Amino acid sequence: MAYCKKYSLPLPKVTTVPVGFTPLTLPEIQKLPPLQRNDELRASIEVNMDVQIVAGLCPQAEIFVYFAPFTQKGWVDLLNRIMTGTPAKPVSLSISWGLAEDALDCSVGALTAINERLQAAAMVGITVCVSSGDDGSGDELNDGRAQVDFPSSSPFVLSGGGTMLNGSAANLTEQAWWEAPGERTNKGGGASGGGVSVVFPRPKWQNVQVRSVNTGGIDGRVLPDVAALVARINANIAASKKQRFLAPLLYQSGANGKPRREVACHDITAGQNASYPDPGVGYQARTGFDAVTGWGGPDGAQLLKSL
Repeated sequence: MAYCKKYSLPLPKVTTVPVGFTPLTLPEIQKLPPLQRNDELRASIEVNMDVQIVAGLCPQAEIFVYFAPFTQKGWVDLLNRIMTGTPAKPVSLSISWGLAEDALDCSVGALTAINERLQAAAMVGITVCVSSGDDGSGDELNDGRAQVDFPSSSPFVLSGGGTMLNGSAANLTEQAWWEAPGERTNKGGGASGGGVSVVFPRPKWQNVQVRSVNTGGIDGRVLPDVAALVARINANIAASKKQRFLAPLLYQSGANGKPRREVACHDITAGQNASYPDPGVGYQARTGFDAVTGWGGPDGAQLLKSL
């Protein structure tokens, strides 16, 4: 509410949907022990940021904010609830949480169960947008291998990376997000996640060539797909045509025969996402598709036109 009032935006309709978890109020958070309080405040800031972005871009949207425990069961229950269409079937679903594929507390069974539900969402045309991560090529594991974030690595989501502006006001350039040491620490830092999955094979629609920096790595799903938001684009598609899962369409050609990404995405060719000290290597942004910024930032009007 404060955000919308400050920028003279209409107040959106926001509905909270508890799924096995009831969010704490600010007075309740303030009564928690310091460490727990800080964790809850950081999570609340991220949730508020997501709502504010949608409210700013889509002022007439109905926004449903789902709350579930960050557990294997919590993920499954959340996606099950969304697929029921109650209280509403979403056009797009935004998720900014995840874990490295090799994280010890994310079992193969859990990955499979969550991925099956993401596939079901894609089949009914829901584009699930997932952050590629905030900790560069290491994704917080620091085990000497490059990692990618799940569920962003699922072949049934649209994976979104991060960029930043660099230079002076008169000469700004957009590049892959990277702040030393390439992962988050108590002194700051962070970087756009991305790379090659060690779990999911590269889907047929992802017709790109990117080699894993891990020795013996498979030709896995590459992420991210793009480095920007698509909520308004998908809403317009849903309003006029059959609702569709957006990610594969970015890799195909439009009605004019030209690849959609050439006319609908501005390429980002600068930056990289190595995290230090581990793994100490990462992926480089370059001309065309890369495992840091994907196809780049979509031009909303051109992408909608090509779709």
